[in-house]
Amino acid sequence: PDIPGLWSVSVNIWIGITLRRRRLTRAGNQFVSWPFIASLRASKNRFFVTSNSDLDSDFSEHWPKAATSAAIFRGQEILIVKRGKGRMQGLWSFPGGHIKPGETARAAATREVREETGVVADIKSLVDVHDAIFFNDNKELRAHYTISVYCGVWLSGEPVAASDASAAHFVLLTDLKSYQLTHGIENYARRAAKILHSLGDI
Repeated sequence: PDIPGLWSVSVNIWIGITLRRRRLTRAGNQFVSWPFIASLRASKNRFFVTSNSDLDSDFSEHWPKAATSAAIFRGQEILIVKRGKGRMQGLWSFPGGHIKPGETARAAATREVREETGVVADIKSLVDVHDAIFFNDNKELRAHYTISVYCGVWLSGEPVAASDASAAHFVLLTDLKSYQLTHGIENYARRAAKILHSLGDI
């Protein structure tokens, strides 16, 4: 057996049990949360924790993160926004963003549409769940968003870009191909149109 390897894993687990990342203290002793132990077990590389600051830096990000977006139709037109910052800067997509703690995905979709465009929309149905996963050149995970993609219809308001969007407007569904879009948008737009058509909303 790989005695040095077993010893290294054992030490990691022991450190995980005797340290606690979130520093909840009880009776003067510190304990680690089970998500931290799971992170140790899931790691492909053996490592030693040297201080509590190492825990904070190595595990400051937790993926995936929940997000939402919405394909909003006004007749045969669909609402799109141009991303003003972030990994998708310069690309066109549906309005959307992070889901806040305690907020439902559907409510977040309605809020994001209003915040990014000023448009009030009625969310009708879930289209699909999309995973946006990004790796660096070393194939290490940099970001992972699990996005609930909804569809809905326009109620009021003319699109005016705000928040994370640098531009916003309605375009004909057939004209989407003329824009530089984020991955999968055109497909989701057509699926959304079919759902809304079946519901009698467009």
